Amino acid sequence: MKIILPELHSIRFKQANLLIIFIVLMNLCHGTVSAEERRNVRLMTPVERIFVGGYLGAHFDFLTTLSLHAHTGYLITNRLSAGISGNYQYSSVWGQRTPTTHVYGAGVFLRFGIVSDIFVQTEFEHLQLRVRQTNNGYAENSEDNYFIGLGYAAPVSRRVNINLILLYNINQNSTVYFNNPFFRIGVDVFPF
Repeated sequence: MKIILPELHSIRFKQANLLIIFIVLMNLCHGTVSAEERRNVRLMTPVERIFVGGYLGAHFDFLTTLSLHAHTGYLITNRLSAGISGNYQYSSVWGQRTPTTHVYGAGVFLRFGIVSDIFVQTEFEHLQLRVRQTNNGYAENSEDNYFIGLGYAAPVSRRVNINLILLYNINQNSTVYFNNPFFRIGVDVFPF
């Protein structure tokens, strides 16, 4: 059974405008940490290589959407990191008798630094979709998404980065992600 969901993640942009917005955001979020102040993985203990973070999302219009994405990762080298993620999304349409949607799942990601603060990210995500039907029953489905994208890590301090990521979903039949590409703006924190 294929479940068709309302759009949960992104606002429609023309692809040319996405690139312009991405470049502007990269310039606005440029941090104040110099290259000398950045962390060198070779000088870090295994615990200091761990980072946590994620992003929050909200959209309030005729479609109310709330999303939470959390991740934890590990710096393998100065340029390579990997991690796991979990997410939850809720959506509902105001004033209509349409289904409420709950989407939850988990995934893994891999980031590779290309130049300075610019990185390539790949990600796999398995999602469970649960839609409340008008007869108070539930319809359930699952889907796998495969993302590839380009990101920019703006260092705010030695322990905090703001990440701007432009992702493309290879799964063209996704019922959760309708638009390609889309943005994620989040944070990474090195707590130790």
